Amino acid sequence: MSYLTYTKHQRGFTLIELLLAAGIMAGISAMAVPAISHWLDQYGLRTAILDVRQFLIQARSEAILRGQKIRLSSQQSSDLMSWCLGYRVELSCDCWQTDVNHDDACMMQVENSKHLFRILSDSYPGIQLSKHFNPEFNPLHGGVRSPGRFTLVKESYSAQIRIALLGRVSLCDEGRYMGEWDACP
Repeated sequence: MSYLTYTKHQRGFTLIELLLAAGIMAGISAMAVPAISHWLDQYGLRTAILDVRQFLIQARSEAILRGQKIRLSSQQSSDLMSWCLGYRVELSCDCWQTDVNHDDACMMQVENSKHLFRILSDSYPGIQLSKHFNPEFNPLHGGVRSPGRFTLVKESYSAQIRIALLGRVSLCDEGRYMGEWDACP
């Protein structure tokens, strides 16, 4: 009895067919990797920009709700890759500070407990932030003394968060890569 006998009902793929299918899949994967890489860069920047925008809106709201000036502080490393934003009532603060009891911490009292109000670059790897001002939100209407912007960059993509004189926080796309926001003037 031979184990190598052929019957008409045997089914399967030849080695050539399997290698051809593997080659086609490798080619398709090679074409998809750059597109996925660009999408991930855009997604990372989009996430950072929306989070920082929401943080600024929250700071403006705190000024109006508390009836006190809220001062935003930002710090960054020389390569712009490590950065932080924080805020507190009236005074500037050190957004790198992690101890809520430290005099320079970006801390505020919320329902009898102290909380840090800051956002760190650690949550947004590869995102650079360049600041163009440190706003102070007015308690009367949430406005700022002078308009300004923050620019966030990831690879070849960049976007800005702008704060208008009356405190309106808006987004713009420097290269129209994101497709969601207006082009920056």
